[in-house]
This record gives sequence, C-alpha cells and structure tokens, in this order.
Amino acid sequence: MLDFFGLPTPQTLVGHSLLPLFRQPERPANDAIFMEFGRYETDHDGFGGFQPVRAVRDERYKLVINLLTTDELYDLEADPFELRNLIASPEHAAIRDRLHDRLLAWMNDTRDPFRGYYWERRPWRTDAWPATWDYTSMTRQREELDYEPRQLDYATGLEITETVRRK
Repeated sequence: MLDFFGLPTPQTLVGHSLLPLFRQPERPANDAIFMEFGRYETDHDGFGGFQPVRAVRDERYKLVINLLTTDELYDLEADPFELRNLIASPEHAAIRDRLHDRLLAWMNDTRDPFRGYYWERRPWRTDAWPATWDYTSMTRQREELDYEPRQLDYATGLEITETVRRK
C-alpha cells in the first residue's frame, strides 16, 4: 500500500512491494516462501510443549526444520502429499543444503529471535559452523532510525556505525 501511494517504507517493515504483481500478474511474487511456526501447547493436548519450526518452499521443494524433532525435505512435484521425506537422500543433498542456506540467511535478515547455531547444526549438515560463542563472528543489531536513537555497540558502548558487522 505504501508503494502504491508513493510513500516511503519504514525500515521496520520486512518484505517488499507487491505492486509489480498488479502490473505483471504472470510474474511470480517470490522465488521462495519462508514460514515460521512456534507451537506452544498450554492446555491443548499437552504433548510436546514448545515446537519451533522454520521452513522454506521454492517452486518444487519444501524444507522444514523441526528444531526438536526430525527435519523434512519434500519434492512437491513428485510427492505433492509429502509422503516421502528426502532429508537424508544423498541425491537431494545439494538441493537441501541450498534451501537450508536460504532459510538461515532469511532468519538472519529478519532477525529471527530464535536464531542460533542449532538451526544450522543439523544431523545431515556436515559443513555447519562449529558451535562456539562467536559462531558466525557477526552481530546483527536492528537499525531503527525511524523512531529510536542509534543502538550502542555491545563491545565499545559507542553508537553503532554498521548494524551487521564482525564481533
């Protein structure tokens, strides 16, 4: 709506304008769709408690990271009902890892509050970063110039000059 009316988009809004879809409806809105789910059962069936899930879907494949249980990869073209989990398939490892990298980058870009090394260090991901205090050696603070003073650097206490930077 902001783009339609020619208004600036605040930095706090994550996403992009869908106005081009109205001009070119045959064009896809996104090349991937990202999903997050944080089921917490208080008085439902009492099974499992908190179940953090993140997923990414492209035109053909869907990768689901179930943080506390088994992850899932489906070929939606060959298996539209998601009956055959390909997460451990050597033939699909490159596809799985590519989607996983996109999901991790999306979690970083959106500053997912649950982002941490455990999303990357999955049993099937043999090239994951080691689980250390530094992890990726990056810090990602939010830039809120619209309504808040600049945040302070964790290490120096001075105003940040870059929101994403080495620790």
